[in-house]
Amino acid sequence: MSIELRIIRAAIAVLVTIASLRIYSYVRERPRRGTRDFLDFVSLALFSPHLVYSPHRYHSQPTPRAREIARMIVALAVIPLTWISINRLIHRFAVDSFWLNHLLLVIGFVIIMTAFGQFSLAKWRLRGLRAKPLIDNILLSRTPADFWRRWSWPMHAWLFRYVYLPAGGTRHWIRAVLAVFFISALLHEILAFAAIGRATGHQTIFFMLSGLGVLASPMLERLARFGIAGRIAMRTITLSFLAVTAMFMFATMNEIVPLYVKRAWLMW
Repeated sequence: MSIELRIIRAAIAVLVTIASLRIYSYVRERPRRGTRDFLDFVSLALFSPHLVYSPHRYHSQPTPRAREIARMIVALAVIPLTWISINRLIHRFAVDSFWLNHLLLVIGFVIIMTAFGQFSLAKWRLRGLRAKPLIDNILLSRTPADFWRRWSWPMHAWLFRYVYLPAGGTRHWIRAVLAVFFISALLHEILAFAAIGRATGHQTIFFMLSGLGVLASPMLERLARFGIAGRIAMRTITLSFLAVTAMFMFATMNEIVPLYVKRAWLMW
């Protein structure tokens, strides 16, 4: 199967999944709300906030359109420039080093997703919506739990409402957290299957490890009591854990678009 076909299949799978989640939300909430309140999250507009419950979801003041359009233009320029630059760096310096290859991928992924988050923020603000960036300063994450609160907040909100709370919420915290990451893993395995025709299990490993990281976050927070050194250690451990486990996520992505110069040892 060609790279182009795999990319097209992956894009279609993402669109279908987003639409399905929003339709599920609509079916769940319709008895209590009218159709009009749900147009935002059953809409097929890509990555629009699909939970709109607050009556104060719109800005009272008009959004500076020129500023947000400029934000969109810059974000759209950063994404291809980063992709090209990272690929050149990998082929120049990381041909024989998996870990350097992986580190450059992590850096590029963070930059690209941050730019995409700024593009989404500008789009939401142009619609008059109150919103924070889709990817909200993830390099400042104190713990894995803090990271996942900052990452893709519309999906976080959906999982909180439809998985975390039904699974027990704070009363059964461990079960609820593991349920959230299991559903996330399942969704990503489905996307991988749609793109490459098989589920490799890498997404399940990645998300379940992340779930364990979230469960360990309260213990990691205790490092804050040691002042600046403790906070630096807490963030270093968090970002290192996320960067290392990301190789499982990239292993699946590598089956769609080659990311590693040489076939990585973890691919099967």
